[in-house]
Amino acid sequence: MDREYYESFEWFWDKQTDKKENKMIQEMVKLKEIMSKHLSHWEFEDEFQKSMIAQNYVEQFGVEDIEAFIEFCKKNDMENKITPTLAHDINGTFDEMFLPRTSGYYKRTKEA
Repeated sequence: MDREYYESFEWFWDKQTDKKENKMIQEMVKLKEIMSKHLSHWEFEDEFQKSMIAQNYVEQFGVEDIEAFIEFCKKNDMENKITPTLAHDINGTFDEMFLPRTSGYYKRTKEA
């Protein structure tokens, strides 16, 4: 699925869904951008597969903790931790008893 088609689909979807679903799509887009940047070495079969992985992750965990984790790493000169941590979190998405390493970063960094 090419970017232009995806964006037109996203526009249509925005018009057809409520705010909760709209937020989920926005988070999926953010996660896919994060995956493209930090997990660029991964080979996906196609854009659809990447979207389904992002959807599954966002439905379970959201994207706030990942964003907060990346921000934390950048502020604390720990950027080398981003790729392996994201790889762990995305790989574990389909495991039944999985807990992402980034869990709680949003809450902890906002309280600090």
